[in-house]
Amino acid sequence: GLAALFYFLYRYTVQLGFLDGTPGLIYHVLQGFWYRFLVGARVVELESSIAHLTDRQTVIAELSRLTKLDLQAAIAALPAPQPAASNGKDPLA
Repeated sequence: GLAALFYFLYRYTVQLGFLDGTPGLIYHVLQGFWYRFLVGARVVELESSIAHLTDRQTVIAELSRLTKLDLQAAIAALPAPQPAASNGKDPLA
């Protein structure tokens, strides 16, 4: 889609991929379109596999099974969320 086109244009122009000539064009076309297509297809496949699941733990277990990644360990390694400041002041002010 458009995201792949913009990704290609960014890599080829802003990151100066055009300086690599034909090999750079080939590489950035494959990276921008083919790889992005494969990633998008995999995301759609995983989303459709878990669409019927409602329990968070079941979703994590199914995604772990499908991707062969230990998502439980990855989630456990995340830092605990910090409680919001309760001093009565707007934190954005």
